[in-house]
Amino acid sequence: MATYRMLFSALLAISLLISSNGTKTGEEINETIICTKDLIEVEIPSTFFLSKNPPILISDLHLNDPECHGTEVGNLYVFSIKTNFTDCGTRMESDSTHIIFINTIQNNFSDIITRTFINITFACRYPISYMVQQPNGENKISVDIRTITLNTEDGNFSVSMILYKDPHFEDMWTTIPFLTLEDNVFVKVKMVPGNLIIRLENCWSTPTKNPVQAIQYFFIKESCPQIVKDETLSVVMNGEAEEAMFRIQMFKFVGVSFNHVFLHCTVQICHNTVSVCKPVKEDFCQ
Repeated sequence: MATYRMLFSALLAISLLISSNGTKTGEEINETIICTKDLIEVEIPSTFFLSKNPPILISDLHLNDPECHGTEVGNLYVFSIKTNFTDCGTRMESDSTHIIFINTIQNNFSDIITRTFINITFACRYPISYMVQQPNGENKISVDIRTITLNTEDGNFSVSMILYKDPHFEDMWTTIPFLTLEDNVFVKVKMVPGNLIIRLENCWSTPTKNPVQAIQYFFIKESCPQIVKDETLSVVMNGEAEEAMFRIQMFKFVGVSFNHVFLHCTVQICHNTVSVCKPVKEDFCQ
């Protein structure tokens, strides 16, 4: 049974197809898979390779890009893809719910034939839909980790909401803001890694931290601003880059006991295809 280790929330689907001298497809290799918001890593005991005839050295192996080699750490062969998951010849695919990053560990070929053939394919699968909330003493969202059997591991990108004091989104609130009804708050939602596209789908507020509180005030629905005829809301950027931004004038929920406003947004992540995260212009929101 393969061993798994999680350093952050991550969603990982692993497929191992190995064919080499004296081994069968699907041979147990006791691999360790690490998949985080900025790292995909595969660790395989070196004995798996050194027991072949002839032995396979770490210098004999690479990923899809022949320039991407592994390293030998103790008794492990380690192959890493950091920050930009499309490096090292990684192939990227997507469906209606996930973005998938696929790469292969393979050995060098310089002769016409070989007696040892290595082909280990692994894939990391990340969901595209998330919900973020304004920070309340924390600047990131807690995420759940779900591990699936049969060499599959599930997790999430890092998506966060940050509040700013100025329209240039430079002066960040580091404490809980205390605002008047005439003030504006400037909100940025961003993700890691930063080479994908993010789109705000729905944004709303509640008088408590609970996003499904019975009292709710929606100001963005289906990527469309709900208040387009005045200056209380302005969507600065949405569905165009790895961050989305908007400005909203402060308001208060009706009721003497309601003195707080909590912001929530659901977002969609798209893999660098603008047509999937096509920006919604206010002119088309009726």
